[in-house]
Amino acid sequence: MNCTLLPPGGVDLERDPAPYAGIVRAPAFPADVDWIGSPPLRLAGLRGKVVLLDFWTSGCINCIHILPNLHRLQFDFPDRLQIIGVHTPKFPAEKDPERLALAVERLSIHHPVVSDPDYAIWQSFAVDAWPTLVFIDPLGRVVAHHPGEFDYGRVHAFIEQLLETPHPQLVSDPDINHSVTSGSPLNFPGFGGAGGLEDGGGRDIPRKPSSSLALSFPSNVTVDSIHNRLVVSDSGNHRILITTLGGVIETIVGSGQPGATDGRFDAATFTNPQGISLSPDDKTHIVADAGNHLLRRIDLFAQTVETIAGTGERGFPSTGGPAREIPIASPWDVIWFEGRYLVAMAGLHQIWAYDPLTGRLEILAGTGVESIHDDLFLQATFAQPMGLSALGRTVYVADAESSAVRALDFDSGRVRRLLGRGLFHFGDLDAIGDSVRLQHPQSIVATQEDGLPVLYLADTFNNKIKRVDPIRREAATIAGTGEHGDFDGDALDAEFREPSGLALHDGMLYIADTHNHAIRCLDLDAQTVRTLWAR
Repeated sequence: MNCTLLPPGGVDLERDPAPYAGIVRAPAFPADVDWIGSPPLRLAGLRGKVVLLDFWTSGCINCIHILPNLHRLQFDFPDRLQIIGVHTPKFPAEKDPERLALAVERLSIHHPVVSDPDYAIWQSFAVDAWPTLVFIDPLGRVVAHHPGEFDYGRVHAFIEQLLETPHPQLVSDPDINHSVTSGSPLNFPGFGGAGGLEDGGGRDIPRKPSSSLALSFPSNVTVDSIHNRLVVSDSGNHRILITTLGGVIETIVGSGQPGATDGRFDAATFTNPQGISLSPDDKTHIVADAGNHLLRRIDLFAQTVETIAGTGERGFPSTGGPAREIPIASPWDVIWFEGRYLVAMAGLHQIWAYDPLTGRLEILAGTGVESIHDDLFLQATFAQPMGLSALGRTVYVADAESSAVRALDFDSGRVRRLLGRGLFHFGDLDAIGDSVRLQHPQSIVATQEDGLPVLYLADTFNNKIKRVDPIRREAATIAGTGEHGDFDGDALDAEFREPSGLALHDGMLYIADTHNHAIRCLDLDAQTVRTLWAR
């Protein structure tokens, strides 16, 4: 995307990388906002630095995509650039400061984050999209903003030139605590260091130490019914755990360090792994390695991990091909279906298919446009699909960003909408048809009861588990009060913190209760919830 010119001053990074001083003074932050990872900062106290505001929301996949590049920029300009995340929530649940702090920890965000629940900062900077970058020069003037994901090289060059541009006004600005020679470029050692930050500056967010048995933000769970085992994406620890149904760890796959290294279980690395599929031959597991934009194969007999799809670079391919040559984006779930692995490609707003016999990866459904349009497979649209489950010739999709449930009908070759109406139709309402409201559902399980299809849904941002009748298009809460908590007991009195993964086995619904760092169990017959395993 191109940067938007900010009248009366600004710069378009795509057309003209040469910076110049902005004219519009950056508006101050409100005094009564919450900060994560930092004491309150004042823009006036950051004069002499380039300030980069990242307007984001925790459920947005594009906002997550740009985080590694923001970390790189902060590393490259440690003393001269201040990145501040401005969290302006799309969903009501994202306004909760406790949830925001957990999201910041889960996403390993190291720069300060300011909460903007009422859109005050968003409106003052005339932002209208997630994510949006706003650049403020060392004089405190807005020089550019850029909606959407960005090219790292262009933004790096832009910041570098901003820092090298002479700013004579600095010597007469009473808010600047530095002694600067008039006309000097802003690239001398120590400029904008900690001494110039009267508000304390940004610092790394403290991380809780974890033992080898401790869960950290588990995102998904799968049941290996043949061996009575659970397979858990221990996403915050960047590893896969194979356990008994009682939660006793039998095998750890991955060193626990983020990375994309293939090899033996103890040396291989993942980054924020998500959905897992069991192979029909019972010899391998396929992992959606979202943070690396890869599909990985776990060989249970050789005890090795191998990359089978993706290049490791985030991409937006328009066609398929040899799987190791296709750059993909944030694969979030994977299931085995009719001889292929289907992949919920959250970062591409599409469903893809991987054929293990040919080694090819192909687009199955979705144009790549983020929306909720029903049509033939390749003409329909999705919005951040994050969960898949199959029953008969139908594949059901938890379409998170549109707060919807979709169905791929393989007999007709069409996508149809079961629940949800669009990107900005969300809430918490049990009902029938178009009246139902969900809030960013991330996992779905399809099964049969009394010969009829039934869906179980992790209504993630509502902290609930819901039962969906796909024929009547009816949704009903079966567990969770909606409060953000960790209470066990009767199902409707239980509390969750962003449940995001489900697996069903023998009347028990296993739940990856992500922000509780726990695996919970919902007994569908007794209608009770208990914690199987927690940090």
